[in-house]
Amino acid sequence: MTQPQCDQSCHKCLASFTKDDPSVIRAVGYLYHRDCFLCDACQVPVLKKFYVLQFDDNVSTTSNDSLKDIILCENDYYYQCNYKCHQCHQSITNDHYRTINEYKYHMNCISCLGCSIVQNFGSTTSLPCQPHHSNTDYHGYNDRIYCRYHYSLIRGTECIGCNQTILDQHSELNNDRGGKWHPECYMIEKYWQVQLKDLPCFQGNNNYMDNIRYLSPL
Repeated sequence: MTQPQCDQSCHKCLASFTKDDPSVIRAVGYLYHRDCFLCDACQVPVLKKFYVLQFDDNVSTTSNDSLKDIILCENDYYYQCNYKCHQCHQSITNDHYRTINEYKYHMNCISCLGCSIVQNFGSTTSLPCQPHHSNTDYHGYNDRIYCRYHYSLIRGTECIGCNQTILDQHSELNNDRGGKWHPECYMIEKYWQVQLKDLPCFQGNNNYMDNIRYLSPL
């Protein structure tokens, strides 16, 4: 007995689905047979893990109408993207990387410049170095990588309002007065005319930070 057909078809093979077909899946806005959900480049199954990349179907035009999504396996996705590690300049071929600021790094290429200086030449201060940060808490400055602690020692990373380092660079505010602010510190100064660094509880931190800001941009 012939199975009744649906009015929808597989985006890959274009065959109509049978009613109550258990092999139907929905992905990236389309319906597929499970066996048809393959990498568009090498045709391996990608049910467990896939990537979507926009591909220009018509190189003669820049219209968005010519862009279509292609489904790729991990190998073909990174081959097409051609990401390079900012540290070693070698290709990034899988998900084992991290983006710091706008640059991408292999996980094993990430190391703090400040920690390296202390380890190679010895510390001239009694301040703690390693271990003092987690393996995920890194920040970029002038194309160099720093752990949270050493990043906080760099002149120019502090907020004008509280004189403490701005760690979340996505929330950094630059205003017409120049310099950088935490958004909260800027609003406190703007509406209440109070700069937190002038308060007694911040003055001690201010002097301390001034004394230990020994790292300068290299």
